[in-house]
Amino acid sequence: MKRAIANWQSLQKTLRRMEQLSRAFLFLALPDTRRRKLLSQKIMGLI
Repeated sequence: MKRAIANWQSLQKTLRRMEQLSRAFLFLALPDTRRRKLLSQKIMGLI
C-alpha cells in the first residue's frame, strides 16, 4: 500500500511538471496566444 501511495505521489509530481512546461510553451512560444495581462510566475507554476 505504501508503494502504491508513493507511486501516486510521483505520478502527480510528474504530471504537475508536465502541465507547467506545456503552459510555458503554449503561452510564451506560440503566436496568437497574446493576453492583455501577462501571466504571473505563480500562475505559470514557475515559483
